[in-house]
Amino acid sequence: MKRFGWTIVLSLTVLLSIVLIQLSPFSTVVQAQSTLPSQVAASDRQVVHLKQGVDNLRATYMALNIANDLQNRGSNVALLLTMDGTQIADTRRSLNLQWKDKPQTLAALYDSFVAQGGQVKVCPDCPELGNTTVLRKGAQFTSGDDISRLLLASSNVIEF
Repeated sequence: MKRFGWTIVLSLTVLLSIVLIQLSPFSTVVQAQSTLPSQVAASDRQVVHLKQGVDNLRATYMALNIANDLQNRGSNVALLLTMDGTQIADTRRSLNLQWKDKPQTLAALYDSFVAQGGQVKVCPDCPELGNTTVLRKGAQFTSGDDISRLLLASSNVIEF
């Protein structure tokens, strides 16, 4: 009889736990995420942070390529350029460079990203930018406060 009583108590506890989990706010978030795994919400903010310059062509190419791909898939993407990455926005730098046998140049990737509505945010305090005052089309200087707000509002930060 004692064993039967414990079985009932255990069964009721498990059943109650399942019901409570289904009613919890966490459960609805998990369910909502699992129903749309391949779609990107329109409010998704992705930040691709590039701190490598054209000296590291592989990292620069990958950052621009991924930023383009995310933008193509409907994400709201900002390319954050700091340290050597600010070279990408410098009009004195040539972006007519290709990574290995890839058909697109850095210039083509950059232009495509901007044409699709991608934002290019440039750290004004990075010494690698030198005394550049004219940025490429689509790029804009941003403040430290703007960078903080951008990072806090993003759902993902991808580092290069």
